[in-house]
Amino acid sequence: MTTLVTLMLELFLSGICMVFGSSSLKVNDACYDWETASKRCSLVGSGQAIPQGDRDGGVVHLGGHTVPTDGRRYWIGALYRSTGLFKMGECEAFNNPETLVNQLSIINSSHPVWDCYDACADYRVFALSATTCFCKTTPSNFTRNRCTPEPFYEGSLDFHGGQSGVLEYDTQFTSPPLIEIFDDEPGSCVSCVYLSPDSCFYYEMTPCELDLAYKCGANFKKERGPWWDSITSCKETDVLTSVEKFTSVWTRVSRRSVIEWTSSRDQSGSSSTKGTPVWCVSVSNNSGGLSTHLEDCLTLLPSLCQGNLTQTGEQLLSDTHGTAIAALAALFAIALLASFGLLGVVIYYRRQRNQERHRRLQETYVTPSSGYLPKPELETPYYTSLQYIANPHS
Repeated sequence: MTTLVTLMLELFLSGICMVFGSSSLKVNDACYDWETASKRCSLVGSGQAIPQGDRDGGVVHLGGHTVPTDGRRYWIGALYRSTGLFKMGECEAFNNPETLVNQLSIINSSHPVWDCYDACADYRVFALSATTCFCKTTPSNFTRNRCTPEPFYEGSLDFHGGQSGVLEYDTQFTSPPLIEIFDDEPGSCVSCVYLSPDSCFYYEMTPCELDLAYKCGANFKKERGPWWDSITSCKETDVLTSVEKFTSVWTRVSRRSVIEWTSSRDQSGSSSTKGTPVWCVSVSNNSGGLSTHLEDCLTLLPSLCQGNLTQTGEQLLSDTHGTAIAALAALFAIALLASFGLLGVVIYYRRQRNQERHRRLQETYVTPSSGYLPKPELETPYYTSLQYIANPHS
């Protein structure tokens, strides 16, 4: 009986958990790497990332889902991708258009540098005007007909050569040596540690919005600023001839990064290989503050799912169907518990009644040794005829 009641209690609690977990967001507490987690459920994702300019990644919106406020990190269905590294080169006027090939319109592009980088994958140099992407086999080495780089919008990492020029980006630059750049961390802009006017070391990926020192020609700008300021704010005023040793300074090397939702996978279920390296995205909620984290994809974390869990990665049950099953399981468990509760009440009152009857018997039962024996009841005479009843002495 005890074992059965325990079993029913476990079933009841399981049903309750299923009901509370049957909303559009489910927590899978089992810890997996991102790839395994993405096969065991449909990880939470809204279908597209909302770009935050062209800076490091994007703004993650979870479509109104509530992330548990336990401070833990949870996998979601998003990946952080980056292009290869390139160095911003010279801005030149249109003086030799025959050297420009593979013209591509970028008027409606939200990531013009990324799109031009992809379009010119077979070329060393890609170049941008205000409206067009061009590909080149070699970088320019001229000193005349210069133009001024212009951002596509304020605070953008993407620059072009204006209406009458093109700005070049070199994907096979030699200074600084590509092998010296530590690019295994998230970030879109490269900084280095200043040692002397001709020497810098420890090139690393750095968030582009940090305020660092930067050079304007042979001098340094007196005020520090984000990476895009090092392109647009170089004027030969308020400059320093040098900065202190071991100061972090911006270079002209960068790449482009963006957060992509995995709903953009192809029909085979594999993620797009566009952009390397790749990090996986997790979120955490600390007292109501949602934070996004870029993780090594092999990190073991719990997951936030927007579909039922699956063991094989097959098509997931719909939320409605899962909710109905969970509700029926909970109702069944509640009904069984109620039945056993009623049975327990009946058994309890039967036991109470039997104890009361036993007590009463003990109070009324008298043994022969008590000195008193109740008189036996006289037997009723058996009359054989009505005449005898009428004249018993005749």
